[in-house]
Amino acid sequence: MRGRKVPVKWTTIRVPAEVRDAIKFTAKRMHFPMWQIVYQAVSYYRTAYLSHFEKNATDIGKVAWYIYKISASIGSFREKPTKENGELLQKTAMQLAERMDINIDLLKTAAVKYYHQQTEENRILLNDAGKDIVAQLLAKLDIIEKKSQQ
Repeated sequence: MRGRKVPVKWTTIRVPAEVRDAIKFTAKRMHFPMWQIVYQAVSYYRTAYLSHFEKNATDIGKVAWYIYKISASIGSFREKPTKENGELLQKTAMQLAERMDINIDLLKTAAVKYYHQQTEENRILLNDAGKDIVAQLLAKLDIIEKKSQQ
């Protein structure tokens, strides 16, 4: 089975020429086939549409709490990169990974580097890892997407 391609069944859809031209322009600019542009657009629309029905105030409060909690943990670790603060940061990060399905690999790497050597470069890496965690949490609520639509 390895190395064998599954045949794709192709079809056509009727769209106005202006829509086809917009898809073609975007595909050329992004270096993707036109079908991938259509697929991404449909996926984006579906996500945006469904997000209006799935989120509530409880979700926002939960995400806000985790943003505060991880930010406080990172701040404490940055101020005093001790073994205890590192363990607390790891515990908080693991909670995010388990409860919110957040990728914490970058944060773990950055924390280890900063623990061993507190350089400006490693501090910036730790800051960026923290921002990445916050962005992942915000994406859970589609806040960024909704804000851009207003």
